[in-house]
Amino acid sequence: MPSPFPISPLRGWAVPVETAPPNLRSCSSQSPGTAVRRTVTFGDFILGKAVMTASLVSSGKASAHLPVSAILSQHMGLTYHFSFAAPASVSAEQLAAFLQDVEGDARLMGFRPTTVVNGPFDNPERRNFARRVARGLTVEDERLRSVELRETGCWSTGPGYCRLAPEHGVLLVVTDERGVEVVFGFFRYPKMICDHTGREIMPVPGEGAWTSGACVKSPDQRYRSIVRRFSAAGYLSSELDEFEPVEKR
Repeated sequence: MPSPFPISPLRGWAVPVETAPPNLRSCSSQSPGTAVRRTVTFGDFILGKAVMTASLVSSGKASAHLPVSAILSQHMGLTYHFSFAAPASVSAEQLAAFLQDVEGDARLMGFRPTTVVNGPFDNPERRNFARRVARGLTVEDERLRSVELRETGCWSTGPGYCRLAPEHGVLLVVTDERGVEVVFGFFRYPKMICDHTGREIMPVPGEGAWTSGACVKSPDQRYRSIVRRFSAAGYLSSELDEFEPVEKR
C-alpha cells in the first residue's frame, strides 16, 4: 500500500507535491468527455492517498493568462463554501447514482481523472481516510458530560460535546489540470452516541440524514456548476461564495 498523500500544514488542506504518485499529477488516458459509469467501493479505492477536501488554487481559464503566484495574491483568503444534505430515506445507492451522473458533467468540464466512492468507514484505514475528507458532526448536550466515549466513533470530546466521525460516505472526487482534487458528496453519522462500553447515551440529531460541508479556495466556475447540480436535485443546504461581490451574495 503506497504511503498516504502528503498533507499541507495549512489548515489541514492537501496540496499536490512532486512526491505524489504519478497518476495524481496527470490527466486520465481516457478521451475528454468520456464519463466513467462505475462506482468504486472503499475496498477498491486507494484510501488516504487520492482525496483532499479543498484546493488552494485551480488552474481554470484564468491560469492560462496569469501565473499561479498572481492568482494566489489576487484571491488570498477568499473561499467558496457549500454544504449538502439528503434525507435518511435516500439510500447510498441512490446517492451514488446521482453522483455518477454529476461525474459525467465533471468530465465534460475537463476534470480528469474522476471517481465515485461508496462504502462504510469500518476499519482503521478507512477511518483515517474519513478524517481527511470529513469535518465531523459536533454535538453539544449535557448528557455528554462525564462520560467516556468510543474513540472510533468520536474524533474529539470535551465537557458536554463531541465531534462524531461519519460511518459511511458516498463521494465524488474530481481532479483539475494541476492534479488538485476536490471532494463532493455525503456522509452519514451514527444514530446513537455510545460510551466506551457500548451503552447508549443519546440519539444523534438529524435522524440519520446524510450531510456534508466543504470549501474550495478557487474562483473556478466549474466548481459552482457542480454545486448547481446538487441544488437542482434538492441537496444543497447552504452556499457562500466569497469571490462574489458583497452586494451579490
